[in-house]
Amino acid sequence: MRGFDFKKYVSLHFPVLSSILSVVISLLYFAKGLQTEFIIGTWWIIVVNLVYVPLALIFRTKVVPYFLAIYSVLLVFLTAFEKTFLFNNYTPLFVVFIASIFSPRHELHFLVLYFICAATAFVLNEESTILFLIHVVRAFWFVMAYYCAVSMKQGSDDLVLFDDERKILDQLLDGKTYQKEVSGFSENTIYRKLKAARERNGCSTREELVERYRDSARR
Repeated sequence: MRGFDFKKYVSLHFPVLSSILSVVISLLYFAKGLQTEFIIGTWWIIVVNLVYVPLALIFRTKVVPYFLAIYSVLLVFLTAFEKTFLFNNYTPLFVVFIASIFSPRHELHFLVLYFICAATAFVLNEESTILFLIHVVRAFWFVMAYYCAVSMKQGSDDLVLFDDERKILDQLLDGKTYQKEVSGFSENTIYRKLKAARERNGCSTREELVERYRDSARR
């Protein structure tokens, strides 16, 4: 029996899961307003998150990129005018996403390190629990969106490859067993390109990479 696939579960149920978190975020911002004050940015965040819910349930993932674009604009101004250093700043998290694209097998390590560092920074900066919860819940929303986007990408094009890598794999699919039999590239170049392709796509062996390429070519 296979273990629970969290990424697959998120990609299948993202509209519902993200809607639940959006409601939680709205409630946390409302609590923040009660704790401090209701500035215009607080109301905007509450309204945008609540409007997202019916749109996500109706239009599913089609609404996500537009929501994120609007939210990014709000975060720019909130980060500029809120008197806090951390809770609206998600730049390090998106750097983690970029790192995870380059090295998928270390993705979990990167995320765990991020959340440990974020928690430590909040404690050192003495920011309130409400602000910390807002950051964590929204960060988890972004992580789910990242998983969903990656899953959708893999569903349409299983491997992320450059043209030279595809040329090499095409020859390997044609029955050329050894790298020295592949024409147009030196053995060192083939080794480097296949290694880069394996690491980028989370394949542990050349055979796994070739097999996944074979499967994607059949679709």
